[in-house]
Amino acid sequence: MQRDAERVIGFMESESQEGEEKKLLSPVQIGIQLVIGLGPLLLVGAIVAGIYLFRQWDELDVLHRSLIGCGGFAGLVAGFIYLIKIGLFIRYADAISVSKVPMQRRTEALLSGREDDLVAVELFGREKWMKPGMSDDFGFLQIDCPQRILRFEGHWTAGRCHLRR
Repeated sequence: MQRDAERVIGFMESESQEGEEKKLLSPVQIGIQLVIGLGPLLLVGAIVAGIYLFRQWDELDVLHRSLIGCGGFAGLVAGFIYLIKIGLFIRYADAISVSKVPMQRRTEALLSGREDDLVAVELFGREKWMKPGMSDDFGFLQIDCPQRILRFEGHWTAGRCHLRR
């Protein structure tokens, strides 16, 4: 859905959920997401192989140098491919499925977590737009075109935005 920012007129209601409802992800689940997102220990293995190869270069024959060097390089490449392709997908897929459970238990949630048209989103404050970093909020957005309403149920906030022409 795209809107011309100059033509959109509306209002946003948002209220803090801090202290009232259970957060979508617990600190333990966030830690699990971090481990999953960082990828396998292939990168550490590649670094260890490189250090070992550097320190033992004179004692190793050509075959062992080649095997350790190729194995370390393969671990480095596989680790980065995992991080880029698979790790982030697994991290976000797990975060989405885990986050829906506490959302379904909220007493005054705007969204139940069972809707088919939910879109997982992360919100970043304006100061973070050009810098990588942690998002300000994570949650689910529902676009209700017939009623012209955007609904957001997040980790920290919940809100509605009514769109008018």
